[in-house]
Amino acid sequence: QEAKKEIELDLLIDDENVLTKSLQVPHIYQKYLSVFIKESFILKKMKIELDIMYGIRFKYLREEHSRKLSQSDTESYIMAEESYQKKNLEYQYQELICRFLEEITQKIKNLSFDIKNYVELRIFMGGGKG
Repeated sequence: QEAKKEIELDLLIDDENVLTKSLQVPHIYQKYLSVFIKESFILKKMKIELDIMYGIRFKYLREEHSRKLSQSDTESYIMAEESYQKKNLEYQYQELICRFLEEITQKIKNLSFDIKNYVELRIFMGGGKG
């Protein structure tokens, strides 16, 4: 929740902060890009761990059943295992975090245009001087 409030504040443009916000855009962008890179690295590590877990379980199940299990049956057993489901859920959650951060980073990239549009709208509506 606090991260959401911080993002909202970082993206908020109004009459009181438009000038300082325009100067802060590179800093804000760098801040979220750094977080995005860190979280993306965590995601990649989690994917490797998930793949390793899958490979170990796949090999074990195939050897335990003397290769009598089909590939799809083996995959079904792995997907049904609680430990794999838990790890996969953690991975999917991290993936959502990364997608969200990517979208925020894109939004911040466009913040300068948003500020320009805000200023032009204020001028057009008579709230500022041209």
